[in-house]
Amino acid sequence: MLLTQSTTPIIGWIATLLGYVMEFIFYCLNFIGIQNIGLCIIIFTIIVRLLMLPLTIKQQKFAKISQVMQPEINKIQRKYRNKTDQASMMKQNEEIIQILNVMEAHRSLMELENIRSKATTEEKIVPETETTTNTGSMTITF
Repeated sequence: MLLTQSTTPIIGWIATLLGYVMEFIFYCLNFIGIQNIGLCIIIFTIIVRLLMLPLTIKQQKFAKISQVMQPEINKIQRKYRNKTDQASMMKQNEEIIQILNVMEAHRSLMELENIRSKATTEEKIVPETETTTNTGSMTITF
């Protein structure tokens, strides 16, 4: 018997799949003589966390980039705080988009650098170095 039952389309499919994984873990533990649902839940949690690890890393990188970006965006918003005309608002949006483009370009550059370093050092482990980019009034360090 499956541990999870749901009839909703997407959530139901995911719940069913995860239920099968949980049941498989339980039967594997039962096969080796351990009938413990608590251990099954712990192993299931570890598996889910490992599967979510790439998304967690990307989210943390984005949060770090946002931390660097936010003071610059706030500075631009303070600069145009009392200006409500269309031209000023468009200029503010252009400056914010420019900052976002610089951050996106920097992130792409870092990804290319990581790919290149992985390709050139096949089995060597190279420690990450700190990279500094100067973009006019803003200095970014990763």
